[in-house]
Amino acid sequence: MRENIKTYGRFFYCITVFGICLVGAVIEVYRNEKREKEMIEYVEQEKARIYEQVQKEKSIVQNERKKMGTYMENISHQLKTPMAGMLLTLENMTEIEENQKKKEKLESCVKQLCWMKDMTIVLLRLAQIDAGKIWMKRKRENLASLIEKCIERIRILAEEKCICIHYEFEKECILSCDVFWIQEAIENVLKNAIEFTPQCGTVRVLLRENRDNYVIQIFNSGKSLEETEREHIFDRFYQMEEGKSQGFGIGLNLSREIVNLHQGSLRVVDSQKEGTTFEFQLPKMVAKEADRNLTVL
Repeated sequence: MRENIKTYGRFFYCITVFGICLVGAVIEVYRNEKREKEMIEYVEQEKARIYEQVQKEKSIVQNERKKMGTYMENISHQLKTPMAGMLLTLENMTEIEENQKKKEKLESCVKQLCWMKDMTIVLLRLAQIDAGKIWMKRKRENLASLIEKCIERIRILAEEKCICIHYEFEKECILSCDVFWIQEAIENVLKNAIEFTPQCGTVRVLLRENRDNYVIQIFNSGKSLEETEREHIFDRFYQMEEGKSQGFGIGLNLSREIVNLHQGSLRVVDSQKEGTTFEFQLPKMVAKEADRNLTVL
């Protein structure tokens, strides 16, 4: 009898210990689940708070950018009129001036004023983009034809430095785009290529397509860009230390802004030869969209 009691006692003891351990384990699991749930809720709340804060900061930055854009737009407009008047006056004086030295000085003034006018126009266009006042009037256009027109418009700059411009197009590429702004973007990169190409150098333009994009590559035989400079050159007002440019580093920035508004990309890519290659990627899917006017906010 005693042996049976001892056996039953041990059994109940084991059951009790097991039950206590099981209850403890269940309680611990419940506590862990509760802590995990509380942690998830805390993380979600923090994510929501951070997202809301980022959106507020983003809204403030956008509003400030629009204000600055409007301010710069007003300044640019105010500068355009007097510069146009001065340019016309100087051109007339150059035509009637007989003294060769005075004529050369007047021609130099005309060139400098033309440069100032070009800078003002670029600043005005950047200001319009910043202020959200750009409307992309998209139409189906032959991209190859657009590039040829851009080359013809800047050819005189190349001829002044005896630079040869070679171009090669695979075939007709139809793109839905705003002609004015796409030409502006391509011309700015072409001007940059000519500016940094040495005397009697070469500029090559290639248009091809891959599965998703039309690809425009503009190569110049000037100095290769360092890896660290390849993104900085698209920063507004960035100037290379060794550059001899008189510009303010706004042309390439404007080009990238325009390409971005067309859902494309503009970057510097590795070149197999000495020199620099700029590459446009313009999505082919845009060409499949129906013609329409889009407002860019």
